[in-house]
Amino acid sequence: MILRRILLCGASIGILTVASPTYALFFDSSFPSTIYKVQPDGSETYVGATPSGLKTGLVIADDADWYMDPACDVLLHQVSKFAKEMKERRVHGISLRRCAPLLNARVVDDLISRLGDAGSLQRLNLLRVPMAPTSPARLKLLPGLRTLDLAYTAISDEDLKAVGSVARLETLNISYTSLSDKGLAYLKQAQEVSSTLKSLDVSSTSISNEGLLFLSELKGLERVRASKCGVNDAGVDYLARIKTLKEAALSFTNMTDQSLAALSSLPGLESLSVNSTRITDVGMLSVSRMSSLKVLNIGSTSVTDKGINAISALPQLDTLYLFETKISDEGLIDLAKFKQLKKLFLAPNDQLNPAAVGQLKKRLPETDVQF
Repeated sequence: MILRRILLCGASIGILTVASPTYALFFDSSFPSTIYKVQPDGSETYVGATPSGLKTGLVIADDADWYMDPACDVLLHQVSKFAKEMKERRVHGISLRRCAPLLNARVVDDLISRLGDAGSLQRLNLLRVPMAPTSPARLKLLPGLRTLDLAYTAISDEDLKAVGSVARLETLNISYTSLSDKGLAYLKQAQEVSSTLKSLDVSSTSISNEGLLFLSELKGLERVRASKCGVNDAGVDYLARIKTLKEAALSFTNMTDQSLAALSSLPGLESLSVNSTRITDVGMLSVSRMSSLKVLNIGSTSVTDKGINAISALPQLDTLYLFETKISDEGLIDLAKFKQLKKLFLAPNDQLNPAAVGQLKKRLPETDVQF
């Protein structure tokens, strides 16, 4: 079955039916695999398995971000046929992470090579997958690639020259690799990716403040994750120059309250993770000015009840992590003001009385309080 596109109509609103055109795709494969849809928040939803046994195949929304996770036997013994069918059926994404322990670099390189010029392929997950020296250069032959996961792979700084030439790349995960500032310099110099990249994860790499300086020149970045990296306030100051930034993850770094002051200048910051850093209640005054903030992680810091009081008026905050902080039962009184909270993570925290937390849950009935 070839991938087909149909038009569905009729969005129902009350007793009225409004013509609201929605396109859907019918997808199936002769190879055993599992299909998942990726939600805007990064979570994944199971769609179904192939072969589906259905005449129509699996129905997938035309604008969905989805991928297939093929059976390992397919990748080990039928790479050529698999790649050919994926190109014919215009698969949106492929993940190899489940089979990574069984694969070798030759098989992976062969698959990437055979997928070359597959214009429909937008997502490729190579997490923990062994890669041949030639594989990074082959990635640029995938003209539609927008999301690439290379975490826990053996890619080098030099390999980022090739990765940077992927013309439409928007999301790149190169965390837990041997990447250094030199690699980010290559990425900055790549004209193709420097104008399209929106999300970058360099967590647990060897980058320093200089690496964040290079990133500050990628003006379209919206999400940067640089947790567990050797950066401090000087590096975060560079990061704060990216005025398009919506998410910053800087956990387990040497940043202090000075960094929070710099980040408060970002007009659209929606998610901030700074757990296990050197921030204090003073920094919460800067956080209180982040009016667009929706997600805040300040766990494992020295923030106290005073800091919670400072941020209690954040208008859009819906997810808050406060595990292993210095807040007490008195701080829970201010937490009760967060009526818009959807999720609140308090555990572990030895300073909180379970009875006081129980009262907080009653005052925030719509909030998922984890304790």
